[in-house]
Amino acid sequence: MPECEEHVLDSLLADADGLLAELEGARLPGAAPAALAAGRDLREAELRLLDELQSPTTDSHVEIVVAEDGMRVRMHLDPPTGERSPIDVDAVLQQLAERGVITGVDGKVIRDAVLKCNTERVPVHDVVAARGVKPVDEVSASIAIVEEVREPRREEPEDGPVDFKELSPFVTVKEGTILARVSPKRPGVMGSTVRGTAVAYGKATVASPKPGRNTRWEGSAVVAACQGVVRIAEGSFWVEEVLEVPGNVDFSVGNIDFPGDVIIRGEILDGFRIRAGRSLYCQKSIDASEITTGGDLVTAQGIIGRRQAVIRSGGGIKARFIENCVVEAAGSIRVQTSVMNSSLHTLGSLELGDRGILVGSVVEAQDGVNTAQIGSARSPRTEIRCGIDYTVDRRLARLRDQNIALAVRLRQIEEKQKRDPGSAASLTPLAERIRATIHRLNDAARDIIPQLDRNEDARVSIRGTVFPGTLIEICRVSFVVSKAMSFVTFRLDRKDGRIVSGRYGQRAPASRARSGSSAQDGDRHAAAVIPTRDVGPSRRRAGPRPG
Repeated sequence: MPECEEHVLDSLLADADGLLAELEGARLPGAAPAALAAGRDLREAELRLLDELQSPTTDSHVEIVVAEDGMRVRMHLDPPTGERSPIDVDAVLQQLAERGVITGVDGKVIRDAVLKCNTERVPVHDVVAARGVKPVDEVSASIAIVEEVREPRREEPEDGPVDFKELSPFVTVKEGTILARVSPKRPGVMGSTVRGTAVAYGKATVASPKPGRNTRWEGSAVVAACQGVVRIAEGSFWVEEVLEVPGNVDFSVGNIDFPGDVIIRGEILDGFRIRAGRSLYCQKSIDASEITTGGDLVTAQGIIGRRQAVIRSGGGIKARFIENCVVEAAGSIRVQTSVMNSSLHTLGSLELGDRGILVGSVVEAQDGVNTAQIGSARSPRTEIRCGIDYTVDRRLARLRDQNIALAVRLRQIEEKQKRDPGSAASLTPLAERIRATIHRLNDAARDIIPQLDRNEDARVSIRGTVFPGTLIEICRVSFVVSKAMSFVTFRLDRKDGRIVSGRYGQRAPASRARSGSSAQDGDRHAAAVIPTRDVGPSRRRAGPRPG
């Protein structure tokens, strides 16, 4: 084509393009509505075709994954796009059956997952559509420790604060208490995969704790062969007849109530209560509050009482010193250095060491006292009573107190009867009951009075000095020391009914002892010899009274 003709054609095409652009942007006058609607439909069809070309439609997709061990089936669901058909539940179930999944199919989970995928048009993956049945292993017979023995019981009060002293870490048991029971053998159960294949069960062996010492079998249970504390360690359990505390008795241990022997490697702190069915041994000092033992009480250090500290021992007591305590013992009390401001009561004897000092205290010792010194120049009065059973003395005192109280009430009734004769008839039966009770109390007192004096041979021996003001009483016969005396022994002269003294270590004569012949035999002029038969507790006492 010649160059001039080509130029004319290009110009014509450009003019046509401009005209078309103007026609597209402007509404032509007189255009028919039908023609415009046809144009819009054509435009929408073109847009739909363009969308389909950019985002093609897809069918829904279901993927089934069976685990290698056949115990689980996971399902992944993808929703359709466009106008494609949604996922069909029956088709999913059919697909599971075609994969051999016949056991443990969860229809509800499948339906919920399909519904969510279809309605929300979101993928739903990792749905567990089926589960196999796991086998249950066979378990051998075993011994299981009961929970009450394994853990201490913690009883919290309904009202008020918790007393942490009562939260003991120890579990104490009585003889015959069940410690453990035998769990019988549990048979195994076969399992199954989702395809119905059987899965064999295994055999499990449970490690059983072995019963140790002081235990025995009773049927299918292990019980305690004695009373004591339960110990569990190293695959075994047993009962200790001895409770050993490695440290102090404090809030980490709490109060102790144990039926056997108790060994404490540390101290007993103030405010804690100990009850031992047998003996108590403490390697360090005792800040006594309330201690009760069925046997001996031994401490390598001393016993210090605070407030109303009381110690009761069913055996003997051995300590380095005793201060500010009420001490009661069925056996002898042995103290190495001193007894100060205390009240001691024993059915045995009180023995102090080579330099032992007894100061400001009340002592009731059935078999006598042996010490280096009694009292001091400025100390409170010391009172020593020997030869009697202090438990009988207390029973007599209680009988006397009850008798006095009833006598006072009887006198009040009799006075009222005199003032108001009209009340005599109604008060007479009560008065007769009181008189009868007083009579029974007097009879009981007469019966136990012979049990009061137990040892007329009791001695009070002083290797050093006994200071003035000291009261010495043997079988209710009293003697008050009026001046300092040294290396002296006091005893009861049965025939004359008085206290006589002799040189310390000197053997008493078989017959009536001679009193007052020398300064060593006694001081008959300066010391008062006071025989008495008063069995009540009205005699003045020094130091704290027993609890």
